[in-house]
Amino acid sequence: MVGVVLFRIFDQFKPWPARLAERRLPGGAGIVLDDVFAGFWGIAVLAAARTVGIL
Repeated sequence: MVGVVLFRIFDQFKPWPARLAERRLPGGAGIVLDDVFAGFWGIAVLAAARTVGIL
């Protein structure tokens, strides 16, 4: 559940490089990579939270 929420947050705010990919890549490639990068940010935050002991 936490991962889904983090993904949605990152998908809306589009941190680097998601915004760059969405704007510069043609067609659907930018949109798909935007989601991939949002997923990577979510994974990174979850991994950091588990390492620190929050989750």
